[in-house]
Amino acid sequence: MTIVACAIGFYFVEHSWDTTVDLSIEAIQSGDVAPLNERVESGSLERKLAFPLIGFIGVLLLLWRGKSSERPTLPLNYWMFLIYAMWTCASIIWSADAELTIRRLVVFACIVSAAIGFRERFRNADIAIIVVAVVLLHLAVGVAAEVVHSGFPFIHSDYRFAGTVHPNTQAVQLGAAGIAVLCLFSQSRRKWLWGGLYVVIVLFVYLTRSRTALASLMVASACITVPRIPQRYLGMLFLGPAAAISLIALSLLLLDLPMANKLQSIIFLGRVEETATLTGRTAIWSALFEYFSERPFFGFGYGGFWTPQVFLELGDELGFQPAHAHSAYLQTLLDIGLIGFAMLAIATIVAVFQSGRYMLLDRDDINSRFFFGLFIMGLLFSGLDTNFVIPCFVNLITFAGIASCFRNKKTVTRWQRNVHASNVSPG
Repeated sequence: MTIVACAIGFYFVEHSWDTTVDLSIEAIQSGDVAPLNERVESGSLERKLAFPLIGFIGVLLLLWRGKSSERPTLPLNYWMFLIYAMWTCASIIWSADAELTIRRLVVFACIVSAAIGFRERFRNADIAIIVVAVVLLHLAVGVAAEVVHSGFPFIHSDYRFAGTVHPNTQAVQLGAAGIAVLCLFSQSRRKWLWGGLYVVIVLFVYLTRSRTALASLMVASACITVPRIPQRYLGMLFLGPAAAISLIALSLLLLDLPMANKLQSIIFLGRVEETATLTGRTAIWSALFEYFSERPFFGFGYGGFWTPQVFLELGDELGFQPAHAHSAYLQTLLDIGLIGFAMLAIATIVAVFQSGRYMLLDRDDINSRFFFGLFIMGLLFSGLDTNFVIPCFVNLITFAGIASCFRNKKTVTRWQRNVHASNVSPG
């Protein structure tokens, strides 16, 4: 039920069958006010119904979480997440556009209720399985859309796989599924199946040409994989690739081969010309920091910053109109200021520490391993995009992870069992 509801609900929230036909949302002319007003509104009827469905699922999960003799702990990150949520709701008091903030807060409440429901109901590998299922369903629809509209022209050098959503969003969702698949791979007997699926997911992430998502996925994959590698192989793991890369780079330098330019193009996924300005992000950030300086501590209210007037001003200043801040950190600062940002940062940092700690203590803990990998990917990716803080499927899963305690009070890790066994005398 949860998989079907999330797949359908978030399809209408984020996806569109015609995405591959028109990816020009960031190219709207600055003087065209009508599309700007439409962008600021809540969206289509399907989108307005999808968010209540997602929130309703969260309520059901809370009601049907079952009875347990053990009460789950409520760690610091859970309380800080709730305080962050309350601060976000309170931002309507000082919002620059109260009506816009109210609409955004309704959506935020649906996402938070669903995240808390996930936190209370699902354990161990449940969330990883849900992420894989939902993302693969969306991917299947996206591939079908590509084939219908354009024949899936992946052989073109400037092609970016989008499917039914923006390539960057597609990449980060696939990245979350890749981390989940890698966690399930470690506990499955059919490793060939999960290993092949991981390769397919990485291939599609590469086809999106999202450099940040691909790099974040690789780092996160290493963070959850390296601790499982026997110590006798760790030296070869680091020294082997480093030596190979150094040898290749030295050969290209000494021989002055034209292959160097090709290699650079491969590294930057065919988008070398956009690296200097981070695809225009540096200009956007410079302009947005001027707005942030006006309300540094409280922000403009949740969702209250991106008004039609702001779009017009940024369009005139930049020569194009960005769809968002292109940084989850900056977007959060604009929405709820330094105070709200600090609350979310504390909750996230504690959650990262807890998930990483339990991942190292218990090698069989898929839940902690998955969220630790997702957090690492999110921290890296959030510097250049907003997917982890805007209402979307990855945002829901991330919030569920931040609010998680990862352990019940009486849960004993493998490390603790071994220590106990070593302290028990044979007699």
